Amino acid sequence: MHTICRGCGYLWLETPGSTVELIPGSVTLVRGGPNHSIGHGASTECLETEVLRARHAHARPSDNPQATVFLCGAYRFSGDVGGGLLDALPQVVTLSAADDNPLREVITLLSREPVRTEPAQQIVLDRLLDLLLVLAVRSDSRFGKPRCRMVTKMTGPGSTRR
Repeated sequence: MHTICRGCGYLWLETPGSTVELIPGSVTLVRGGPNHSIGHGASTECLETEVLRARHAHARPSDNPQATVFLCGAYRFSGDVGGGLLDALPQVVTLSAADDNPLREVITLLSREPVRTEPAQQIVLDRLLDLLLVLAVRSDSRFGKPRCRMVTKMTGPGSTRR
């Protein structure tokens, strides 16, 4: 799962013609399997995650107002719930959020959390990522029939909340 907080970027698979533009307020989901890259330009040479982190370990978004700021998160699903959700998604899907969509608010919260040094930071990041995924799936199924049985099951008649 990828989102742009500021600037713009591109995501591409190893397949020619697979480039997707990433803009602030959108969330791009990439189903596990293919290698993919993200850069400030299409087909830009990319750094390994560890190298990128080391190079910018002490950088803050305010250090370079022209820099693109992006967030990446990953899930490992197990069991039926994850499989049903993954099978329902295309390989790459980008969901754009309207200005009043809660996705934008979660993206803002998520973008601020990594630079904080307060207790339970990882718990907050994990829950915000969970919320971002659920809102992204909801926003996609809002415009038509839900994409998978699991979403229908969770939101259909007779569903209960705990």
